[in-house]
Amino acid sequence: MAEQCMAGLGLDEGKFRKVEFLMVSDRGRLKDHYAELAAAIAADLQQGINVGYVTLATP
Repeated sequence: MAEQCMAGLGLDEGKFRKVEFLMVSDRGRLKDHYAELAAAIAADLQQGINVGYVTLATP
């Protein structure tokens, strides 16, 4: 669905990175998962790569 939101913006979809979010109630697992995602984004930023982050949720 995120691709649909970004359609028409002229962005190179080859640079998109799809990320799976855990849908669990275990806060420990969620904390670790989000820390891994943040580390990956930080690594890109440290390499001078521009980063955008899109997240979608159900109401």
